[in-house]
Amino acid sequence: MKFDLKLVGLTLLYYLINSVIIWMMISGNGNTSIVYMLIVFPLFWLIYAVILIVLSSIYKGLWFKKSNLIPTILMLFLCTPTILILVHNVNQPEINRSSSNYSVLREDGTVLKSEEWTYTESGDVAILKYWIKPKEAFDKQDDSFYLKDSVWCYFDKRGDTLKKEIYNEDKLMQTILLKE
Repeated sequence: MKFDLKLVGLTLLYYLINSVIIWMMISGNGNTSIVYMLIVFPLFWLIYAVILIVLSSIYKGLWFKKSNLIPTILMLFLCTPTILILVHNVNQPEINRSSSNYSVLREDGTVLKSEEWTYTESGDVAILKYWIKPKEAFDKQDDSFYLKDSVWCYFDKRGDTLKKEIYNEDKLMQTILLKE
């Protein structure tokens, strides 16, 4: 059982190109990410599959010999999106931020920021968070000027409230445990 260096090189190249595409997708904005996910990835995988089919027919005598069969199948399998999809699904966080909202709260210029976090699998609400930005920091763009405020609610996967935290200008005033 031995690995063919051409096939190992193709597999490494496959992961290098995928890594570059993923990096470009992550570093872009939301619209760019969608283009990469819906067009670039599938197009790359299709082109790579065609290249591997052509090379497999050229090197079939070498790659598919009885002594090379298992390493060849392993390398060809690694050149499919299956592994990337499995890694993505395993690394999926339990909760994701689903929305952020900003609104001017009062005439004095205080800004309210709210976030909703949802469970990845079900889409049900997991956490509701609130911040205020005092009028003195109204023109500051940095999120560090926001202070935790109001009632933060934490929910379990069934939607029952686990706990509430009450904040006033970044100070935790009270924690109410409703379920453990």
